[in-house]
Amino acid sequence: LCLPNNTTAVCDSVKNSQFAQLFGIKVEKLGLVYFIVFLSWFFGGTILAQQSVWIGGLVVLSVVGLGSSLFFIAAQMQLRQLCVQCMNSHGTVIGLFLLLTTYLLV
Repeated sequence: LCLPNNTTAVCDSVKNSQFAQLFGIKVEKLGLVYFIVFLSWFFGGTILAQQSVWIGGLVVLSVVGLGSSLFFIAAQMQLRQLCVQCMNSHGTVIGLFLLLTTYLLV
């Protein structure tokens, strides 16, 4: 989720690269939807007392998020441009994956 008035050229070059859109949709908007759905699903699932459908949905969403983050980190490395806000988002997605995995294993 890039800041709109970011003054660094690095974030602008990442936001305007060939990796910035997926099926014509800005990746940063997809990221925002991911976080909203993930958090809604997480809190909804805890309210519904660990129903397997909720947990399964969180696992699928988390794996998709992890894969996407790893892909976009690789894309930024290919561009040789690392956007700080993007990397923070990817780190958060990876952290949520690890948190969920730990929660399920304990």
